[in-house]
Amino acid sequence: MAKDSGSPGASRKRRWIGLGALLLVVSAGTAVAITQPWKKPPPVKSERLGASLELAAGEVLLAKDGKTERLLSGTPLPEVAELSTGPGARALVRLGDGSRIFLRDGTKVTIAGGVTLQAGQLWLEAPPLEDGQKAVAHRLGDAEVSLSDGGASLSFGSGGAQVYVAEGLAIVSAAGGRAEVKAGEQAAVVAGAAPKVEPVAFWEDWTGGMGDRGGGGLRVGAGSGSLYAVDRSGPPGAPALPLAIQRQTVKVALEDELAETLVDQRFFNPSSVPVEGWYWFTVPEDAQLVSFALETNGQLVEGEIVERKQAAATYEAAVRRDNDPALLEWIDARTVRARIFPVPPAGERRIVLRYQQLLTESEGKLRYRYPLAAPRGRDAATIEEFSLEVQLRGGLEKEYDLATLGEARVATDGRAVSMRRSGYTPRADFELELTRRPDQSRVPLRSNRFSAGGDQASYVMVRFAPDVDFARLPAPRGDVVVVVDTSAAGDPSEQQTKLAVAEALLRSLSAGDRFAVMSADVAATVLYPGDGLAEATPEAISAALEKVAAHAAGGATDLGAIFEQALARVHGLEQPAVVYVGDGLATSGERSGDALAERLRRSMTGSRARLFTVGVGAEIDAAMLGRLARVGGGEALRVEGPEQAVVRALELSGALKTPTITDLELGLGEGLDDVFVSAGGKLSRGQELVLLARTHHDLPASIKVKGRLGGDAFEKEYRLEAAGGPLDRLVPRLWATAYVERLLGDSRGIEAVRGKILALGLEYGLMTPFTSFLALDSEAAYGQQGIQRRRRDLGGLRLTADASWLKEQEPKTSGLMSMIAAAATAPIGCGVNGSSPAREERAIERAVAAPAGDAPAAASAPPPPPPSTGLLGGAPPSPPPAEPEPELAAAPSAAMGDAEAAKLDEAPREYRAEAKPSMGGAVAKGATGALGKPKKVSDKDRSDPQAYGSTRPTSRPQPGTPLESPVPRALRLPCSDAAARSLAHRRILWEKRLADRSDMFAALNAYEAAAGSCEITGWKDQRVFLQLLHARANTEQDISLLLAHFIREPDARAYLARGLLRRLVDQSLIGAVERSMFGSGVDWDDLDRQLNLVTEPDAPTKRLQLVQAALQRSPGDPQGERRLIQLLSEQGKLDEALARGRSLREQGLMTPVLAQQLGEVFVAHGQIDEAQRIFSEIVEFDPDNPASRALLGDIFLRHGWFERAYRQYEDLVAIRPDDQVAVIRLARAAAGAGRIDEALRLLRKVAAGEGRPGADDPRRYARLHAAVLLARLLAAPSDQAPEASVARELGRLQLFTGPASWTFLVWDDLGVRLALVADPTASLAGDVADAGVSGLYALQLPAAGGPALQVRHQGYTVGRAVAFERITVHFDGKAFKVERSSGQIAAGEVAAGG
Repeated sequence: MAKDSGSPGASRKRRWIGLGALLLVVSAGTAVAITQPWKKPPPVKSERLGASLELAAGEVLLAKDGKTERLLSGTPLPEVAELSTGPGARALVRLGDGSRIFLRDGTKVTIAGGVTLQAGQLWLEAPPLEDGQKAVAHRLGDAEVSLSDGGASLSFGSGGAQVYVAEGLAIVSAAGGRAEVKAGEQAAVVAGAAPKVEPVAFWEDWTGGMGDRGGGGLRVGAGSGSLYAVDRSGPPGAPALPLAIQRQTVKVALEDELAETLVDQRFFNPSSVPVEGWYWFTVPEDAQLVSFALETNGQLVEGEIVERKQAAATYEAAVRRDNDPALLEWIDARTVRARIFPVPPAGERRIVLRYQQLLTESEGKLRYRYPLAAPRGRDAATIEEFSLEVQLRGGLEKEYDLATLGEARVATDGRAVSMRRSGYTPRADFELELTRRPDQSRVPLRSNRFSAGGDQASYVMVRFAPDVDFARLPAPRGDVVVVVDTSAAGDPSEQQTKLAVAEALLRSLSAGDRFAVMSADVAATVLYPGDGLAEATPEAISAALEKVAAHAAGGATDLGAIFEQALARVHGLEQPAVVYVGDGLATSGERSGDALAERLRRSMTGSRARLFTVGVGAEIDAAMLGRLARVGGGEALRVEGPEQAVVRALELSGALKTPTITDLELGLGEGLDDVFVSAGGKLSRGQELVLLARTHHDLPASIKVKGRLGGDAFEKEYRLEAAGGPLDRLVPRLWATAYVERLLGDSRGIEAVRGKILALGLEYGLMTPFTSFLALDSEAAYGQQGIQRRRRDLGGLRLTADASWLKEQEPKTSGLMSMIAAAATAPIGCGVNGSSPAREERAIERAVAAPAGDAPAAASAPPPPPPSTGLLGGAPPSPPPAEPEPELAAAPSAAMGDAEAAKLDEAPREYRAEAKPSMGGAVAKGATGALGKPKKVSDKDRSDPQAYGSTRPTSRPQPGTPLESPVPRALRLPCSDAAARSLAHRRILWEKRLADRSDMFAALNAYEAAAGSCEITGWKDQRVFLQLLHARANTEQDISLLLAHFIREPDARAYLARGLLRRLVDQSLIGAVERSMFGSGVDWDDLDRQLNLVTEPDAPTKRLQLVQAALQRSPGDPQGERRLIQLLSEQGKLDEALARGRSLREQGLMTPVLAQQLGEVFVAHGQIDEAQRIFSEIVEFDPDNPASRALLGDIFLRHGWFERAYRQYEDLVAIRPDDQVAVIRLARAAAGAGRIDEALRLLRKVAAGEGRPGADDPRRYARLHAAVLLARLLAAPSDQAPEASVARELGRLQLFTGPASWTFLVWDDLGVRLALVADPTASLAGDVADAGVSGLYALQLPAAGGPALQVRHQGYTVGRAVAFERITVHFDGKAFKVERSSGQIAAGEVAAGG
């Protein structure tokens, strides 16, 4: 029976039919809109591109038209490509579906969608499959393999095919059957048989770690922006969700080797409430961002470059007025971040950016790439509507033939390339290759010039592309010295990463290549081989790696010391290389960028070597490493983890074996100012030299180019062609960008050059750390806010049409369908209140800084962990409070009580940091250093000059209960946008937040805000933030609060304590750490008194027993460990003392005091090199601390290592240029090294400088020291120091106004103060000068002489002998007579005979 038409079922049916009809109409309209463009004339036929060769190390060949072509990294491959790798070569290829293959040497493949392995071995890494996507099939003879979301090794030869699966699931099919191969299994296929699958107990990883690490980190995502929705009212832990890209339109203009890319993105909000968006964009590596625009109320408004703080203030004011501004701020040289509010419910926001890049033609090919594929480890974003159009201008289509992706279309006239997709999930980048036609020649040497007008200098750019057929040259032999930074800085994981990079690089060398391996810390040491270079055999490489692994980390970092030693190993070779692997943070020797660059230039004079740098870890000096690489003609690379080691090694290996022009010189003549050159005298295949400068002169009509290539020198004269065209207008901006890049690497720190960077940013329209793009809601708003709209004559040019083209009518049906699709796929549930919130960081800070009663509900705190047996993992002195107090508890009085430490060497008091009185005291801003090496921290001088040399700490009462942290913990906040970014980006944001915090309380609030908003998810993240925190701890209160805050996290607390102990010199600050970690279980001052009272015959044994018993009550306490090591050393038990010290050092407890003790034990053992290495760690963790620098210099001076002392005092003078006593120390070291004349010049400079009259006048000290040096010369006259000349110089010091005698007492142990004293009953009439801070005491007596004098300690004695020299100079009114004698005060004694 028929159903009633009025039934509910029929009604539903009619509704479904109606909806279907509506969708059909919409779909039809959409189809018309989409397909209409294809009704144009048919496109021209062009070569299609498929895969891309990302890395080529060694000989990687492409067979084409019966010929073979040797390829470079970054080469797009034709749709069907036959590739082969030569002996020792490696290749990394990205396929069109996002898979990557890693080819071993001796491998031959055909790539046509999938891979056909004809011979050899490859590693396949496949991404996960999308819905409806079919796995790509790869062939090995008769076998077929498909893999998704995993990695496998494929090999094929005469014995058949083998497939080993490391991760994921593979399907292996053959004529005899089909099998599933799971992770850890291997399938073997013999012709005609079914696959035989069996588990693998051990697989020999031929990839060098690619199988374990995936070769990640080849590049960061670039080219497309991401907009994250932050839900401030959402539940705790709600992630910041990336909004769907509703539409992305890319317009590219190519003209005269310049590419301009305009990216127009629309982001859709599927929720029912407005959301707050944070927009991130990363430009390609060789590009610069030139404009930013935001659509507001249907109007697209271009942003304006404004001073950063002014831009932020204007932005905040606009937000408060409920306007819709946008602020685009600098994150790093390639990444920017903007806040977009609001993104309306079921609505969209539109953002438009432009960036420009110079393209380099290599061997007749010009390549453009628009990054679309997501970096490894990140899901590819789906773009609902994507379109891309490339326009070729200036007649490029007549000079070049085009090749592009198969899905792109080339216009009939060849002047445009277009591509359009819907529901597009890109797996590969868009690539365009232009090949110069045979009848079109290229000009090797060309210039562009921009005249600024008037009497201003012109801007010039000269580009040189060698007209050399590099492809015909044989691949050079790989001769390389690998230098591994083995200094004490860095986390153990970073040390392992350095070793992984070194191993991957050495394993990538081929038979016939040669190598050497060096360590770099306070000195450069060649670890392998003993002489010359070793053949790169597997056995030799393994032996070298064992040497590196056995060389324990330790010592400071002297980068300058590596140059000469490394270059000596490759002297005279044709194309060698030096590869430095480390953090680039110099802590000894030359430390500024200018000084290191100058030393490198000197060292490389006459050498054809190139210097490559590999920055390892989260805390590196990228600017320094980049500058050194440029000066050395190499490249600077970055490795953030061991998973990137293989890829970076391939990049290095490929660069080492690329034919390179060395000794390159361009004779451009004089008159060029502010010159920036892209290559430092070396130019490799595929590279182009770019020179930027300003000048008031004309460039020469022809230029002579000299160089050396393939073992032969060449010299050729080129005509300099004026290229003209649009590039002329870009030259000022390129020059300014190069200038800013140099300034960012200034050794004085970025704040020192802030003014210059800001001026360049405003004048040339550049994004910098001190300028931002500000977009207001209308043009009128700029005038209302007092923001000047600048017309920049030097701000470059615009190739793409201006913003008006973006207002073209769009098909509404297409937009509707996009919204439907976006709403169906986008995450739901992001929402905030409709009101305009304050900025993200302010909102988080309010949540964190609220009183405990108002704080968000936090998860119940976990119970305290059980006591640990680790040295720094012991149970805390008392449990933490159950609830945080709303106010900061008063810091307990600090208690040192370390009498024994006073007997040890300490930093001279004039270099100690003065403790701030309260938590509100000033904290050095920008102190961003890490456990590895903190950046500059301010250090106040003691005002009392009498404090020089008095180093015994004052005893204070023991503290009571430990400080309790009032900062709320375990906050649960919505996740921030930064939580979705890389650790490198988060670190930059953390630094910026901390820079605005004035004390440790505020800094800990910032930490908890970051942790609560999902920015700290694991130990790696936490460690980086902890590094930033401990670098800011400059007072006892800071230290106590910091360590108390992490009392529930023993590992984090121990890490902080290790970092603090490594860099602190001030005994009161060290005591604060030790009290916080170990409490007051032992009164060490009282123990010292007990030790001094032990006088029995078996006193040594009883003293040891007392200290060991104290350590049982306070296990691992450094105060007890130091006393134990001291007693063992004094009793001659050097091996035991050494073992104890090494154990503490390995646990990260290397305080400056312990470094001295352990170093002295090594000296007693005769291990001078190791002693110097240990001593140098005093400066490794706080290289800008003058106290540390002075202490290390004093130790070196005391031991007679004058050259090493000189280098430390040089740094001390650089840190404190107005410290005249530091200059006197420098003069003493110079004199000790035999450079008497330099010492005298330094002393004359001090004597003639500024000072205040009085007993402590450094000018007087300088004259007395000069008298000592001259007296020594008089005592032993020579042809180089004629007696008459020396006597004349001595008289000019005006120490003798008539007949008299001066007795000088000098000593090299500046940790003590000595004096000349007479019998108390004898009278001393004369002048007394106590310059003990510089190791001198002088006494003037009448010519008739005086009583007998005795040399004594001033103050406490020390447990080591102190050598001294007495020099008496008699003047009878006419001539000088000198008497010299030497002696010493025995260890523990008070005086020596006179």
